[in-house]
Amino acid sequence: MSQASIEVRDLVVRYGAVAAVRGVTFTVGAGEHLTLLGPSGCGKTTTLRAIAGLERPTSGEIRIGGSPVFASSTSLNVPAERRGLSMVFQSYAIWPHMTVFDNVAYGLRVRRRPEAEVVTRVREALDLVQLGELDDRSASKLSGGQQQRVALARAFVFSPSVLLFDEPLSNLDAKLRAEMRVELKELQRRLDITSVYVTHDLEEALAISDRIIVMRDGAIEQVGTPAEIYDRPRNTFVADFVGSANLIRGRRRPDLERARPERAVNVWPARIRQRVFQGDFTQYHVEWDGRQLIVRSAAPEPLAEGDEVFVSAEPRHCVLLEE
Repeated sequence: MSQASIEVRDLVVRYGAVAAVRGVTFTVGAGEHLTLLGPSGCGKTTTLRAIAGLERPTSGEIRIGGSPVFASSTSLNVPAERRGLSMVFQSYAIWPHMTVFDNVAYGLRVRRRPEAEVVTRVREALDLVQLGELDDRSASKLSGGQQQRVALARAFVFSPSVLLFDEPLSNLDAKLRAEMRVELKELQRRLDITSVYVTHDLEEALAISDRIIVMRDGAIEQVGTPAEIYDRPRNTFVADFVGSANLIRGRRRPDLERARPERAVNVWPARIRQRVFQGDFTQYHVEWDGRQLIVRSAAPEPLAEGDEVFVSAEPRHCVLLEE
């Protein structure tokens, strides 16, 4: 597989008076797996479609492998089929009347590749997604996970320089989605190809990404590795979106900063209002000084609703957020 970097500069996409993407700038390194993460309507899919050539931006510039494919300044807009990339859709877009082999071979045959090459490439692609023994099966008789694998094989069979994924696992059940994340990560590693992945699922983004871009309202909120996004969210939106943080409003107290350490210990009395068993841990909804906190505990002996407890927070586990 060939690799190509992607550069997006000052990208704006408008639908009438509505700005779906507002001046987005980022780079994807050759061979990097970047995820656009955010809630519905944040502009992530529109950004992906602009890279693919399926959406014409209002302004900005997009380069693939150093070559411009869109530039508003020169009215350049390279058609999707000439951008050297492939896309995996949420709907899979499998042709049910074709066999597995013919589905995967379709793109090569459209490009008029010799049949011997078609056979070799399709068999290699099907082996990579563990469907080698189902090549002559009708696509209409495949499970959801198998259809997803066919869509993946069809996307990379003609060696694109970039793979784009638009929420490809969202139609699968939770167990299969978790399995496919692992398979997708392994496939990315073996193909060693540049990819941009769109999802609203945090676990998915953490599992498969080299870097994550968190988007909101058409703009970028934070860029970082999965660990940076999870452990060091930049603001309240990102912290709330990663979903495991307690957001506490406060103010700086210089008098406590100068105090002796024992006077500034982070321990407060609180009361358990609700207990929710979650399997590996128990989640407690705790009332503390008029605030609601969520605490997860793996202790074998559960606490009871109504119990008075003490809540403590290690300073090194506290993150100061921007407004």
